[in-house]
Amino acid sequence: DFNAVSWNPAAQTIFGYSAKEIIGKHSYGTIVSKEVQPVVEKIWQRLLEGDETAHSVNDNFTKDGKKITCAWTNTPLKRDDNSVIGVLSMVQDITESKKAGELLKKERREFGAILDSAPVMIAYKSKDDHFVQVNSAFADFAGLPKEKIVGMTTFDLVKEHDVAQQGRDH
Repeated sequence: DFNAVSWNPAAQTIFGYSAKEIIGKHSYGTIVSKEVQPVVEKIWQRLLEGDETAHSVNDNFTKDGKKITCAWTNTPLKRDDNSVIGVLSMVQDITESKKAGELLKKERREFGAILDSAPVMIAYKSKDDHFVQVNSAFADFAGLPKEKIVGMTTFDLVKEHDVAQQGRDH
């Protein structure tokens, strides 16, 4: 029935509820919002069917009403006949790392826009000579899309350019 039968100190730290406040209760009245419930229902159904890959990342709520993003790793607990008798769920609050990842993506988009607005060719490479990023001026000069250049070495780029040049000469 997905009522809590155990609640460890880490869960109390994440959600703010003591074991006494949670044990015997369903998560719908505590940490799972109405908006997320349909997604959670599907995860629970998969768990009841014995699916050991029914993990999720979703928003939850703390006792004080704060919205957090959690990564859930769930394992169905089974009898010898493989019937499911419960679920072990482990949770990690990933709110801050998710925010940091979103900020990093935004900063990379902004950096890419700055690079592309430069009228000169710009490329930066890894220590092992692979292109990590190039701007539009560089890609235009190379005659290749930026996405194709990223990951190439200088040798790969010269070889690709020679092949393309031979194709134009014939």
